[in-house]
Amino acid sequence: MAGDILSKLKEINKTEYAFTDIQAQVFNLLMEGRTVEYISNELQIKKYTINKEIKTVKEIVGLDNEDLKYIRAKRREKENKLDKVELECKRQIGEFIAPRYLGIKDTKEYPNEMYIRISLLRKKYSYKAIYETIKRCQSSLDYAFQNKKFESINHKLSYIFVVIKNHIDDVYKDIKEKEKQTKIKENEIYNSQLIENMDNIKRAGATKRKDFSDFLNNL
Repeated sequence: MAGDILSKLKEINKTEYAFTDIQAQVFNLLMEGRTVEYISNELQIKKYTINKEIKTVKEIVGLDNEDLKYIRAKRREKENKLDKVELECKRQIGEFIAPRYLGIKDTKEYPNEMYIRISLLRKKYSYKAIYETIKRCQSSLDYAFQNKKFESINHKLSYIFVVIKNHIDDVYKDIKEKEKQTKIKENEIYNSQLIENMDNIKRAGATKRKDFSDFLNNL
């Protein structure tokens, strides 16, 4: 079943369709696994109108609800997997805290309590946010560990993670703002390319749309 859907999606991706500009954008977002709510917000068009455009796009290309469920499920699955940046940040958190503040250099001896505290933070924040917070707080942590007496490993960890919790929201906001600015720039580039190719698109009777081959090959 999944194999049939994937073959169908790859065939759809290779085919050119005479979409309107809105339909082309809707198609691209559908093939990215986006929901109706997301598409409506992204294109700033009412959900009623978006639903009509989605229905038209589905009829043109032959997409059905099972196809869209499959794409969305695969998108969620992919997003839930740690990417390379997150994996690297996860590793760096432990390698930053343990040797510097706990006096433990052997990764095999890193305390479970440290991993538990990291995991609890990870429920709300990314590993990247946690790691960036630790780096931002490094000078204050260094000062505390040079001048404050700690009774145990757990006492040290408690102090470290209190400091992290007190600053991580600000770091998280900064990261989100940078991501927002990056997305704005990417959209500006996309929009300028769309305008540049508009005349060619209209003459050809087909629309400029994204190639989802890499995405589909990874499903």
